[in-house]
Amino acid sequence: MAERFDLIADIHQRKMHWNIQVYVIRMYEVPSYDDRSVINSIDMILQDKEGVRIHSSIPKKLMSTWGPRLKEFNMYNMRNFVIMDKKPKVKATRIRWTLSFCNRTEVDEVDLPTFPLEPFSFRTIPEILNPLAVTETELFGKNYCEAFPNYYDVCG
Repeated sequence: MAERFDLIADIHQRKMHWNIQVYVIRMYEVPSYDDRSVINSIDMILQDKEGVRIHSSIPKKLMSTWGPRLKEFNMYNMRNFVIMDKKPKVKATRIRWTLSFCNRTEVDEVDLPTFPLEPFSFRTIPEILNPLAVTETELFGKNYCEAFPNYYDVCG
């Protein structure tokens, strides 16, 4: 019998046990506010088979365990994480929640992915030019550059 996976869109804080199958479509290190040379966490954007994305974070104490084992554009089965209500300065996804790794988190790499990787969400020029179509969850523009000033040196 095939293993059942939860969809990201269904995630909420009232349930403790989630089993998701996702691609890691973006990983990045988050520096400390006080000292930019100190890394506080490794953050990721995860995407499920429906194309829904969620923010995930590996806290500093678990970075040495999980950081080297996870790679961008690979698929994983993930279980046992903490669901937190996110309130970051920059919203990376439209989902309200953040998945935070804990000591009980389990991650298994999927050798034969079961759905296609779709790492980019492209917008048309008219959509970008329409201020009503661009939400605060978009990962470009002035606010993103202020939050991540060294990110690919695109901010100028």
